Amino acid sequence: MFTEAHFDSYQNFALLVSNDLITYGKQLLGVFLFWVPRSVWPEKPMGTGAFTAEKLNFFFSNVAANYFAEGYVNFGYIGIIIFLIFIAYQTALADKIYWEGERKVTGDFFSVLYTISLGFLFFILRGDMLSSVAYLFGFLFAAIFVYKITTFKIKN
Repeated sequence: MFTEAHFDSYQNFALLVSNDLITYGKQLLGVFLFWVPRSVWPEKPMGTGAFTAEKLNFFFSNVAANYFAEGYVNFGYIGIIIFLIFIAYQTALADKIYWEGERKVTGDFFSVLYTISLGFLFFILRGDMLSSVAYLFGFLFAAIFVYKITTFKIKN
């Protein structure tokens, strides 16, 4: 296991490209529908790392697929560009809201969501998206739920 490159995210990306493994959006559909259980959707796509390991016959399937690999496995080279534009826009928007004072409108709670999202950005970039997006939304929904409960005011 330690003599092969199964742990290196960029090596796995290179293997995806060299073996031309493209699912035409199937992996991304699994990310968007992460909340659907496999008991309801048995053909639900597995994470891109596990998909890579299965397709390339790795004996160890807990491998990473970085953000570039996610773009490539979904839509080829154009997918990498689309994914980069999307994450650049989203991070720029969040940074603008945070640093330019628009958070006065959104409140201090946005600062909590912003810092949670910054931590998850590393997780999303390192891979794979199916698990990282599911964890991100779980944390965000939990934070929003706690915020709503703690700020709930009973109307007289």
